[in-house]
Formats: sequence, structure tokens, C-alpha cells
Amino acid sequence: VMLLALLFVGMNGSYYIHAIYNLPNETLIEWLQSLALLITIVIFVLMYRKLEDERSGLALIAGFFGSMFFREQDVYLNTETFPGWEICALFVLAAVFYIVYRRGIGEAVHGLAKFVSSGAFPLMAAGIAMLLVYSRLYGSGYLWSNIIIDTNDEMHELLHKAKRMSEESTELLGYVLMMLSAFFYRYLRREDIKKLKSNKKNP
Repeated sequence: VMLLALLFVGMNGSYYIHAIYNLPNETLIEWLQSLALLITIVIFVLMYRKLEDERSGLALIAGFFGSMFFREQDVYLNTETFPGWEICALFVLAAVFYIVYRRGIGEAVHGLAKFVSSGAFPLMAAGIAMLLVYSRLYGSGYLWSNIIIDTNDEMHELLHKAKRMSEESTELLGYVLMMLSAFFYRYLRREDIKKLKSNKKNP
């Protein structure tokens, strides 16, 4: 339901924004990608605060998505002389590695193992594969070159826009799958979080 709602909002919202503000059609889809990433990060950060014996692993996961989030903001952060998103991502990774160093690699392995062995991981793996493998292959110039090469300028522009929209939509699907995986993992760990909270109240 959430996936369908996001896709519906993206398709309709992009039409109205393009019509009113003359923005590129894929702009809203990119915003939805960032929103899905941000929600994913927030979920893992909140779990980081609650699952104390898995913090290093959860920090690595949140840091991974944090770096991806800044990568998506390259249009806003980067200039010709300033690699903004790379610097932001480096700060995130530095903070994550500091946490892992302070708390120990064993805790990181434990936290990652918990997530990988959970029922939420296949959904996450599918989302990452969709984003980092399929969408890259789908958007490769080699795949589209035979379609676009023998067209006039107007058709070339239309096909290029169609390529961009379909590629961005594929990436959005990957981000939504990852977000749903984060929600599902939080749901799966709800009893563990309740127990830890109860133990703190009644030591």
C-alpha cells in the first residue's frame, strides 16, 4: 500500500509541479527517493539508541544509508570546485568508524549478523540490488544507444526523458524496498526493544 501510494503521489505530483513551476519531471521522484532514504536512516538511528549491544552494527547500516543520502543531494551540495556530498559522506563514515572503534568490531559483527539473519534482510537485499545493479544496467548508455541513435532531435529528446524518468522510477522502487525493510526489521525487533526497556525500568 505504501509503495503504491508513493508511486501515485510521485506520478501525479510530478505532473502538477512540472506544470506549475516548470521543474523537470523527475524532480519529485528524486525528492521521494531522498525522503525514503531519510526515513530509513531515522529508523536505524532510533534502533541504534534502543539496542545498546548492537549499536556498532546499526551505526554501520545507518552510515551506509547516510552516505547514499548525501550522494543523492549532489546537485545541491556540489559545485565545480567543491565536492560537497563527498565531504559530507566522509564525515558520516568517520563518525561511524569512530563508533565501531570505540565499541569494538565484535559488536559491529553482532549487530550486522542480527540484521542479515532476520526476515527483513531479503527485502533490503532486493532493494540494494535494484538500486546498485539493475538500475545501473538499465540506465547504461550501451543499452539505450541502439534505440536513440537513429532518431531525429525531437524524438531523441523524448526518448532521453523517458529513459531518465524510468531510471529514476526504478531507483525509487529500490529505495522504497529498503525503507520497507527497515520498517519490517523494526517490527521484528519490537519485543527485544520492549524487554530492554523493561529491564532498564526494573534492574
